[in-house]
Amino acid sequence: MYYLLKYTKIFATMTLAVLCASITTGCRDNLPDSLPAQAADVESSAVQKQESKLHSETSKKNKESHPSETHSTSEKETDVSKLTQNSTSSEQNSKDKSSDNSQMDEKQKQSSTESPIKSKETTTQSKTSHLTQENTAINETPQTEQSSASKITEAPQKKSSSPTPSPNENISYERKSSSTHIIINDEMRAVWVPYLTLDISRNGGDEATFQTKINDIINTCLDYKLNTIIVHVRPFGDAIYPSDYFPASHIISGTQGIGVEYDPLQYIVDAAHSNGLSVQAWVNPFRISNGSSPWNLADSNPYIKWKNDSDESNDDYTFNYNGGIYYNPAYPEVRKLIIDGIAEIVRNYDVDGIQMDDYFYPSEETFYDEQTYNSYINSIENGYSGLSHQEWRKTNVNTLISGIYTAVHSIDNSVVFGIAPQCNFDNNNKISADVITWCSTRGYIDYICPQIYVSNQHPTFPFEGLAHRWKDTVTENSVKLYFGLGVYKAGTDADSGTWLLSDDNIKTQIELGRALGINGFMLYSYDYLNSSTTSKEMSNARSVID
Repeated sequence: MYYLLKYTKIFATMTLAVLCASITTGCRDNLPDSLPAQAADVESSAVQKQESKLHSETSKKNKESHPSETHSTSEKETDVSKLTQNSTSSEQNSKDKSSDNSQMDEKQKQSSTESPIKSKETTTQSKTSHLTQENTAINETPQTEQSSASKITEAPQKKSSSPTPSPNENISYERKSSSTHIIINDEMRAVWVPYLTLDISRNGGDEATFQTKINDIINTCLDYKLNTIIVHVRPFGDAIYPSDYFPASHIISGTQGIGVEYDPLQYIVDAAHSNGLSVQAWVNPFRISNGSSPWNLADSNPYIKWKNDSDESNDDYTFNYNGGIYYNPAYPEVRKLIIDGIAEIVRNYDVDGIQMDDYFYPSEETFYDEQTYNSYINSIENGYSGLSHQEWRKTNVNTLISGIYTAVHSIDNSVVFGIAPQCNFDNNNKISADVITWCSTRGYIDYICPQIYVSNQHPTFPFEGLAHRWKDTVTENSVKLYFGLGVYKAGTDADSGTWLLSDDNIKTQIELGRALGINGFMLYSYDYLNSSTTSKEMSNARSVID
């Protein structure tokens, strides 16, 4: 206990230093740290108008497919991911809201299931009460000729999950003996592929349908001269691949916990690699449900297991907020579950990277994990001061992030681990995303990709100001910086209509990134690369994507 208290006191001192650094960094260009209410309302309204226009048909189909659901897909993501009635909700929701539009065109393309055409070479590279902290988004896709990536005949060998260790047990991961990767040494040119883009649940998880969808994605990326796809493999504490830790995702079969006879992730990796594309697995580590989706949680879901067993000590491993269910990273057992799940991906698949997005604690409010925090405070002996609620949360998240980084590199050092946080520094602080520490300290991440989904003439956050600020924030030489660009807003009245003032926002943002010497960009999202709304922006952007 002495060492725990000593560690806590030292951490509090270090945290104060980090906060001071954060305040200094935050002064660049005198940028405000949160959107005013009016700007937030405009942002939310723009996204909702876009969803309404693009999703009327899909919403109807969703209700028919899942009678127990009372909201459309768009409403699910909007209602539950609203964290507060201010700018935090606006920035936090931008990604999932826009991703809902990916189901707008569900007409099946009559193309063969043969694989994308080009083939390129690949590169081979070999709970406890005291709560201690261990160290540790489519209009249409191009109609291109296709031919088939090799069919997956069987899923990779899975390893049985090990018993949950004691909180102070050191977790080790066996190094992967061999692997084949596409390593991006030049400019990162990536696109996000959200879970709704992968949704084939209305087709019963049909293998040919899934392969056709992946082939279309790969052909489009090759056409745009992109080199990486960021694929959503765990949107709701689930998995689109066979897992020993998480239930099969409903986005493939239609029901959580029911898998399919093929391995979707293996096909993605094989098809992408055979065409020279790098693949990163995108996970939401904390979110289990947003209140409406998934419409049913499987009996094998850890949340259901913990709630139904006789062990009351694990009941606080999750918490509820605004109708949603989330994993509680304050507990070592929960952190281990999340880390083991990511280690499983790296061990069983030749993914080239792991990415977490902008979902951490759902808000700065304290009521939903107050009992757990009080348990921590009560464990502090007289004479010592505990961390504030916010700094305690940051410690929980940072411990998890460090643990993921260590696990990934222990298994395969050529696999990268990165995070795509919000672009708003104040919002990140509210949800305990300690971006300042991650960008300035070795051992947390390999790259950071802030979601700078704003126009060049945004009334509060013009792109250039944020770009410079993020450039200044990354001070650790081992951390690469990419810019996340909001293609989904192009051609809309988002950001107070400023996206309509020009049609070269994305183009000039790519050029600015290069001028600043950053390492590349990621586009949100695949669904909007060939949308009629974004066509002018993307036509101009293509002129600078070599």
